[in-house]
Amino acid sequence: MKDMFSSASLPGGPCKFTVVRQPRAICFLVGLILLTSMRLLAQDATSTSAPDVPAPFHINSSEVKIDPVTHAPVWTGTPDWRPPIPIGLIIPPQDCSDITAIRPDTPPVGTTLDFDNLQCLERVGPYYAGGNGGLGTGPGPNYGVKFSCNALAVSVPPAACPAANEQGYIVNSESVPSAPNAVFWLEGLHYSMNVPEGFKNSVSFYYSAPFYGGSVEVWTEVRGAGEQLATMALSTNKACAFPHNYCTWTQVTVNFTGTAKSVTFGGLPNYIAFDNITLGSN
Repeated sequence: MKDMFSSASLPGGPCKFTVVRQPRAICFLVGLILLTSMRLLAQDATSTSAPDVPAPFHINSSEVKIDPVTHAPVWTGTPDWRPPIPIGLIIPPQDCSDITAIRPDTPPVGTTLDFDNLQCLERVGPYYAGGNGGLGTGPGPNYGVKFSCNALAVSVPPAACPAANEQGYIVNSESVPSAPNAVFWLEGLHYSMNVPEGFKNSVSFYYSAPFYGGSVEVWTEVRGAGEQLATMALSTNKACAFPHNYCTWTQVTVNFTGTAKSVTFGGLPNYIAFDNITLGSN
């Protein structure tokens, strides 16, 4: 399986949403939808310690065949083999303001956050609170919504993702509910969407998770604090062939009673992506 970001070098292996790294010699396919250059966790049998730099997966070259027609690498090994965590993709240095209360110009009721104006691998941060994304995109609309600093926009092909491509990674997807961007993360087990002014009734969104499920939790305070108002487990959905594993997007609505000030989106980093988040009433 592959994650969202995949090193285009390990076919049929891990299935990440972001990037997959592509070695110059033989492309060991590890499809990933989000951006991810994997760091080896297991110790190499021929070394005394695990490498401390991002490296391709260690796989048996006999399990990678070259298709005689397409000349693409084809994975013939264990179909459910997973890559190590964490991801080693380098995120561009950028600013991310902390979460502070800000009164919105326009309440976020019924507004869809599509992340489409941000750059690939840009931290969303306060963009939807009238601020700038981590790479300076903005100012965005002021809905009073801020994201934790680990939430990243990711551009799906044919849109380019230079920050990942220059490191030898591709985005393992071909479509999103609204092009060209979705949102995912590479650090921690969740990211948070924070609405200090609060909202009520529901939150809806699309997600893609072909290999590992995730979860969403609604909270009474920012940063996933206070009382939990609702929680929902997200099951896996259908995968397409690499490098388009993250092709299926499922729409979900989470209903709750009370006033929410944050939502946490969780799962394995780089193995689940979200798009088109819509809040209920204020």
